[in-house]
Amino acid sequence: SKPSSGRWRPFAYRPEDGFEPADAAPLPDGGALVLERSFSIFAGFGGRLVRLSAAQLRAAPDGGVLEGEVILRFAAPLPRDNFEGVTVFRAGGRTLIGLVSDDNENMLQRTLLLVFALPED
Repeated sequence: SKPSSGRWRPFAYRPEDGFEPADAAPLPDGGALVLERSFSIFAGFGGRLVRLSAAQLRAAPDGGVLEGEVILRFAAPLPRDNFEGVTVFRAGGRTLIGLVSDDNENMLQRTLLLVFALPED
């Protein structure tokens, strides 16, 4: 995280048990989104999108551990796949989130691009 003073500060991120962070993207308000994913032979792929607020990032102490608010959990009717990337962009006055998966040349996976509108606070 880089506070307004320009000094980089180290901190850690704690995903939900069974999940690993796959990617992160900054939000226009200074917050961030973290894409987490999981896999088990029995349950298949899982994923969730977690929001870290700008205030939370600014207040994080050096070496602190952050946990965010889950804003999306991959469950029916959403496709469950090996989502690996997240991006945030503005279009039509809205903040949009893009999520991408890669089939890894594996017939059990797909390459998908999902786009969601982030609700404005």
